[in-house]
Amino acid sequence: MTADTDDSAVLNALAFSLNHVPDDPASSAPYPRGFALDLALETGSLKEILESYTLTPAQAQDIFANPAFRQEYEAHKESMQTEGWSFRRKCAAQAEAYLELLWRMAQNDLTPAPVRADIVKNTVKWAGLESTRTDSPSFLTAPAEMLAQLQALPDTELEMRVLQIISRKKPQAPVEKLIEGPLEPV
Repeated sequence: MTADTDDSAVLNALAFSLNHVPDDPASSAPYPRGFALDLALETGSLKEILESYTLTPAQAQDIFANPAFRQEYEAHKESMQTEGWSFRRKCAAQAEAYLELLWRMAQNDLTPAPVRADIVKNTVKWAGLESTRTDSPSFLTAPAEMLAQLQALPDTELEMRVLQIISRKKPQAPVEKLIEGPLEPV
């Protein structure tokens, strides 16, 4: 097999993955989205809730044995005991229901790019995965002016500045005086 054939196979695989809309991760979950919440809220009898999710009693028994399901169900029950059916709780239930819609919108090429970007940004925020300035090193949050100044520096001076930052020491003399003799290309 030649390098061209290998590259072609990789390019075909990449093209497929770019055009292939992945399944909603929640659809492969061990239990349906919203099932634990409906049970905790007692939106109907157990039989009615199972029918609304097209689950058999045997399937429900398997789901009830799942530790993640038990944890989610208990969290909903506890929340209901402390908050009741508050406005916040109602909004949380709606937000849970909107996850499927948000997934479809984010994966749809017809959704405008700014909307898709907002969906991704907000999902990260809502999930609590957003980094804060205290979480990230200061050089990642450097002002644009500082970055522009660093980019304008000659390579030798930039290297010295980087070494200064790393060692947290300031030179006693300008960069030109620290370098003796002409610079030779490396």
